[in-house]
Amino acid sequence: MLPVNWRGDGQEFCLLSGNSKEGGMIDGKLRRVWIYTQDRPFTGEKIYAPVRNPEYNESNYRTTVSLPEWSPVKVKR
Repeated sequence: MLPVNWRGDGQEFCLLSGNSKEGGMIDGKLRRVWIYTQDRPFTGEKIYAPVRNPEYNESNYRTTVSLPEWSPVKVKR
């Protein structure tokens, strides 16, 4: 299972697998969530941007850690 920061509001989903029948993502209440794209653009002053294990340390045999972190949103002008 991998944490997925889909919404940017601090709630993450868990990716079970990419299998279209048995896989997908689940929320914190273990409900399956099927997501194709965001339904609206992000609004807010800061976005949830969790700190994760470094990519050079990727392995199928380790736990992915997701530590909370917030970043300011850059305004496009």
